Amino acid sequence: MAEAYPNQAFRCLLCSQNYNQLRELPCFHTFCSTCLTLYIKAEHVAGDDDRPFFPCPVCDRPTAPITPNPFVDTWAKAFPINPISLAPTAENADVQDCAACLRDEENSPAEVWCTYCTEFLCKQCRVSHKRNKVSAEHKLLPITDARDASGFFDISISENCPTHTDKMLDVYCLDHSEMCCSVCVSLLHRTCSNIKSMEEVVRKTMQCSRETEWQEIRDEAEKMLEDDDAEIAKINSKEKEVSANMTKHVKHAKDHLDGMHATCQTECSRQFDLFRQQLAFRRQHNEAFHTKSTNTALLMSHQLGSDRQRFITREKAKGQLSGHFRCVDKNTKKQPEAYDITLNIETVIGDIMKLTRKYRHDIDKITKVTECF
Repeated sequence: MAEAYPNQAFRCLLCSQNYNQLRELPCFHTFCSTCLTLYIKAEHVAGDDDRPFFPCPVCDRPTAPITPNPFVDTWAKAFPINPISLAPTAENADVQDCAACLRDEENSPAEVWCTYCTEFLCKQCRVSHKRNKVSAEHKLLPITDARDASGFFDISISENCPTHTDKMLDVYCLDHSEMCCSVCVSLLHRTCSNIKSMEEVVRKTMQCSRETEWQEIRDEAEKMLEDDDAEIAKINSKEKEVSANMTKHVKHAKDHLDGMHATCQTECSRQFDLFRQQLAFRRQHNEAFHTKSTNTALLMSHQLGSDRQRFITREKAKGQLSGHFRCVDKNTKKQPEAYDITLNIETVIGDIMKLTRKYRHDIDKITKVTECF
């Protein structure tokens, strides 16, 4: 599976570029720290300034900052790093800087990788790391041994509840397809009748899990993009066809239609611009879903660890994709599936020759036709 994505890296769902200082929200969607900060500030300005939360850019889930404070430009950096998306890039392939030293505005070459903290450490910080009671048991690997065959770092997947961070994810609600901790069950799933232990669900699910399911979702998302591109090409071609047909008839009444010709072109261009805007809006959402499905397929193709950890990762990914797809569907279901315009001018060309304002009637007819799609 590692060969399926030889040159790809995880990409931000906001900027579609490789992650930079990535941060994970409680709904498990991940974004660049800078992108998330800009988004939160924009949401805060557009909404209620006193609102103590913001909607996830992908699934719209209300998200409160981990450490509430009035300075919204600090909210994004407080969210945890998503270590599972740390992937090799041209910038980090060889020399790494010690993360602890960077926080103190120093630069020191790193020697080891901490799988628990998901950070690089230099020689001096490695010693301090081992001496510290809290981090003494963390697994440290030489940088050369920290990557797997595909170049990904050895990491530990958090099994804690994203809402109640001091509790383990130990049960699974089949009614909501949701991993829960004991507090989640007592507060949010009291009426649910189908609650199973994580161990039982992990065992049954991983036995029948298919390695190709993530690739299939990614392929379907790619097909959605291809359909959008094909539709854009179609309306561009149709615009040329309509414009040529219109010009042909205008030529027969050149003396009367010089001014009307320019106006008609403007009206057509405006309508096609509207089509392009509608398709661009839909494609933007589909591209984000394609990016997410690509990230998920890439992640699952390199997933290591125990069945439990792979199951937790799988459920997180499933939840992300489901929430993302619902958001895509909500935002695009009112968009037309196809676009077309037919210019009917032959039957009125005689009247156009007599009535200098007759062209307005046909432009209105074009607009009415488009409203029927």
